Amino acid sequence: MLLPKAFPDELFFSRIIRFATISGLKGKEFNKIYLAEERASIHPFLTSNLKKLSALTDDEAYEILFGQTLAPIYIFYLPKYSNNIIKFMLSNDSARSIRESQLPSFGAGSSLCLKWCQECACSDINQYGVAYWHRSHQIPGVSSCGIHPVLLERIDLLNRQRINLGLLPSVTCCAKEASSVEYKVGKFGYDFLRKIKWPIPLIDVTSKYRLKLNNMGLVTNSGRIRRLKLMQNFYVYSQQYRPFYNSSLPKSSEDFRYVSQLLVQGASHNPFQHIFFSSWLFSTFQQLLEDHNSVEFEFQTRKKDFAMRTKRKERKCIDILRSRSLNETSKITGKSRTYLKRLAALHDIPLNLKPKKLSKACRDEIIHLGYTRMNRHRIATICKIGVGSVEQVISTHPELVTYRKRCHMESMRRRYRLKILKYYKSHPKAIRKDIKLHCNKAFYWLYLYDREWLEVALPKPLKAKGRYPKK
Repeated sequence: MLLPKAFPDELFFSRIIRFATISGLKGKEFNKIYLAEERASIHPFLTSNLKKLSALTDDEAYEILFGQTLAPIYIFYLPKYSNNIIKFMLSNDSARSIRESQLPSFGAGSSLCLKWCQECACSDINQYGVAYWHRSHQIPGVSSCGIHPVLLERIDLLNRQRINLGLLPSVTCCAKEASSVEYKVGKFGYDFLRKIKWPIPLIDVTSKYRLKLNNMGLVTNSGRIRRLKLMQNFYVYSQQYRPFYNSSLPKSSEDFRYVSQLLVQGASHNPFQHIFFSSWLFSTFQQLLEDHNSVEFEFQTRKKDFAMRTKRKERKCIDILRSRSLNETSKITGKSRTYLKRLAALHDIPLNLKPKKLSKACRDEIIHLGYTRMNRHRIATICKIGVGSVEQVISTHPELVTYRKRCHMESMRRRYRLKILKYYKSHPKAIRKDIKLHCNKAFYWLYLYDREWLEVALPKPLKAKGRYPKK
């Protein structure tokens, strides 16, 4: 016996519920007959074991995966995990497919629900004779229907066994009106599922965001985001979206992390955050898909142009400094005296400044003392000048800066190694946990920068004994 044919935008889980309702099979009976596992639990929108379940339909497993589950959303916004999501959803590994989709990390792994629209349910009954679960309604965090501007109703799935007879949408009350923002987010999610097809395009969403923000005047010439102005505008938009089940919204107009993490290339974040942010930036999902090939090229070109402009300005300042005084150069170019002093030092341009404490002899002395690994404050005391002047001279010699950084790194390494060894010598029975607790700073520094030595120096890890000792 085959599952009923899929209706438009129907969830695969909905087809199983309709099949169980028609046949009278209970959840355990269905699992035992078709999955050969009585205790199997079927996830409503990330259903796994599709290769086996596709035998109950006229559809291919890939058609079900990309057309009747929410897998396309997670594959599109989590490209790093896309191959594993596909692999585990096709096979019988529900737990790993859920982990790969990062649902537990987004706070949506502990409890599940099914959502429906009253207007869609009425329309489905009139057209098909039965209401069914729509795929676009199940996007975590979305609170409005993408077709009708009304709020979605919700039913929690509390039991592990989710195949219940007659578990279909009902028409019980009048639908509540959704706000314009709630409807826009719902429509964006609906358009996404309707237009995205296999093979799912690999789009650098971060670059698309940056290009759009640049067109809105929210990116500086150097490519930095104007976070304050961005969050002020975006937070006003988010205020019109009422908190809903699993909806991740900005906490305030100063919640810069909400947007910053979406603009990190290759990072994995809640797909709802992407959908919500995209619905503010783009009028339609189609706009997000357009011209994605030219985005990275455009940003690289802008960065090169900015670097070239900066070099031209530097050359102009250097040419003027060679023939004019520091004050005149500052007035002509609009650059600060400190910036011009640094340029002059980098290119050995003599400046006639008073007082003349920072003479050539003094500079040479600072460089010499700098190579002896001496502290900046000590150098300032010996040369009888300020610490800022010492830092300025050292910073104009990149080789010296690199050398002092390396010396500082080695000094930290020796200090923290000695601290770990001293503690272990005085506490020979200490385990790794004790060393981590009492030498916390040293432990983590070495863990980041000298892990090989740390693994050798630490005591061997103890084996877990287990709950029940072996007889």
